[in-house]
Amino acid sequence: MTELIGRSLHVALQSRRRLVRDALTSVLASQQDLAVVGQTADIADLPALCALRSPDVVLIEAEGLTVTELETLSALHKEFPRVELVIVYADLPPRILDMAWRLGITTLLPSSRGLEALLSLLRRQTANGGAHRPGALTDREMEIISLLSTGHSVPEIAELLDIGARTVENHKRRIYAKLGVGSSSHAIGRATALGLSEPVLHRQEPRAEIPELTAREHEILRSIARGDTVRQTGRALGIAGKTVENIQARLFRKLGVRNRAGALTAAYGLGLLDPGAVTPPDRTRLPRQRAASF
Repeated sequence: MTELIGRSLHVALQSRRRLVRDALTSVLASQQDLAVVGQTADIADLPALCALRSPDVVLIEAEGLTVTELETLSALHKEFPRVELVIVYADLPPRILDMAWRLGITTLLPSSRGLEALLSLLRRQTANGGAHRPGALTDREMEIISLLSTGHSVPEIAELLDIGARTVENHKRRIYAKLGVGSSSHAIGRATALGLSEPVLHRQEPRAEIPELTAREHEILRSIARGDTVRQTGRALGIAGKTVENIQARLFRKLGVRNRAGALTAAYGLGLLDPGAVTPPDRTRLPRQRAASF
C-alpha cells in the first residue's frame, strides 16, 4: 500500500462499546493526518455511513463478531470495494478468522499489538476511497446538520452561513433524503447514531449532574424524538395540547435549552435517549436511492 499524500485519511469507526468509540475518536482526531468522519455501534449501519461520508477506511472493533455480522461486512466490501475494512480483534474463533479471509476481508489486527500498530496500519492505507459519491453528505450539509443539532432555527442558520432561508430549506430536504428521514428530530437522531453530529451538553448552564425528569417528561421527550407534533403527543398520551406545551416548556428548562432540537441534542449527550431506539421506520432505504430525485 502507498502512503496517503495531500489530505487526511478519512476513517469511520464501529464498536458496540461507547467508551471504545469515544476513546478511538479522541485519539484519531488528535492526529493531523487522520480524520474521523463518523462512528456507530451497529455494524448494520456501516453501509449508510459509507454512502454518506465516503471514508477511506472503516475500523471495526470485532468484539464477539458473529457470522451474520461478518456476512454484512462482506456485502459492505463488495458494495464499497475502494473502502479498506480493518478489523481489530482480541479473540476471534479460528472459523471466524478463516471466514473473514475467504470473504476477502484480509486486514486484521490483534488488539494486543497496541495503538501504535493501529496508527501505523491506518497510515499505510491507500487514499482511494474518499472520492465524493452520489448521495454523500456535502460539507455544507454537514454544517447544517451540526447547527440543527444545536437547536438553531432556519433563519438563524441562514444568517450564520450567510445564505438564504430557502437555500437552507433546500439543504434540509436533501439531508432528509440522504439520511432516509422525514423530520429534524429524526435527522438529529440518525446523525447522532452515525456519529455525524456529536451530541454535546448545553453549556449556557453547566450542570453537575443529569437533571431528574418525571415519567411524563420522559414520555414527552420520546415523543419529540419520534417527531410527533404537540397534537399527536396529546392524543397519544390522552392529555390536552396545552398540557403538552406546559410539560415541554418545563422539560426545556430542566435541560437548559430553548427548543425541541436543543432538547434532543442535550438528551442524547446526557444519555437520556438512545438514538438507535428512535430511528424512523424508513431507515432501510439507501440514502443515495432516496436522493436520486434531487
